[in-house]
Amino acid sequence: MCPGIHQNPKPMRYDEIINKEDARLKERRRKMFGDESAEKLKDNRFGIALSGGGIRSATINLGLLKTLNRFGILKKSDYLSTVSGGGYTGSYIQATLKNEGSYDALFRDEHIDYMRSRGEYLFPGTGLRKLWNQFVLIVSYLTSLLMSFVSPLIIILFLTGIWMFIDESFDSDTTAVGEDISWFIKYGGLTVLGILAVHYFLNVLFNFDLDVSSWFSKAETAVVGVVLVIIAWFYFSNIHRMEVPGLDTIIPYLGFGLLLAILGFFTNPNSTSFHRFYRKQLS
Repeated sequence: MCPGIHQNPKPMRYDEIINKEDARLKERRRKMFGDESAEKLKDNRFGIALSGGGIRSATINLGLLKTLNRFGILKKSDYLSTVSGGGYTGSYIQATLKNEGSYDALFRDEHIDYMRSRGEYLFPGTGLRKLWNQFVLIVSYLTSLLMSFVSPLIIILFLTGIWMFIDESFDSDTTAVGEDISWFIKYGGLTVLGILAVHYFLNVLFNFDLDVSSWFSKAETAVVGVVLVIIAWFYFSNIHRMEVPGLDTIIPYLGFGLLLAILGFFTNPNSTSFHRFYRKQLS
C-alpha cells in the first residue's frame, strides 16, 4: 500500500486553521492591493453576510452587491458569508469570478434580467406560460402530498398487522373482553383526536405563541402513552388465553411485515416531498 493512502489526516488546531486562513487572505490582498494592504489585515478585515429568504432574498442581495461593486467595495471584502437564498447569489459571485477572473464581469444586464425574470420562481413567465406553470405547481404539490403519505402509511399498516396477529392469536372465548378493549380503543381514539383538533385551532389562533405547541405536544404524548400502557396491560393480563399460531398464520404476517420493512428502508422523504420541486425551481 502506498504511504498516505487511507490514512486519517493529522487533526489541526484552531489557531493553525486561523493562521492558514490569514496567510491566504494576505496573499489575496497582496495580489490585488499591494503589501501595505496585506499587512493591515488584522486591523481592517471585514466581510459581507447575505441572509436567506428564497429567490427574493437572492435578488435583493444581488442589487446590494452590485452597488458595493460599483464603488469598489465588494472586491475589498475578505469574506462572503451566505445562507439559503443568499447562497444563490453567493454561488453566482463565486462561479462568475472563477470563470471570468474579474469583478468587472459581475452583474451584467443579462445576469440581472435572468434573476429578475425568475422572481416568481414557483410559476415563472407571463400569460399562458405562467398559467401553465401555476397548473404544474398545483399538480406537483398534490402529487408530492400523496407521496408523503407513504411513510406514515407504512407505519400504520405495520402496527395494524401486529394488532391483527395478536388478536388472531387469542382463543374464541375472549369475545366479551375484546368488546371491552374495542370500546376503550374507540373512545380513547376519539379523545386523542379531540385533543389534536383543539391543538390545531389554538395553533391557528395563537400563531406566534410557541408555548401552545410545546404544552400540547407534552399532553398528547402523555395521553398516547397512557392508551398504549392500558392496551399492553390488557393483552399481557390475558396472555394465558393466547394460542400458539400455526405456520399458515405466521408466514403471511411475517412476509407482510418484511415487505413493509423493505419498503420503509427505501422510502426517502427528500425524494418524494414538495421540497424537491421547490429546489428544482430554484436551480
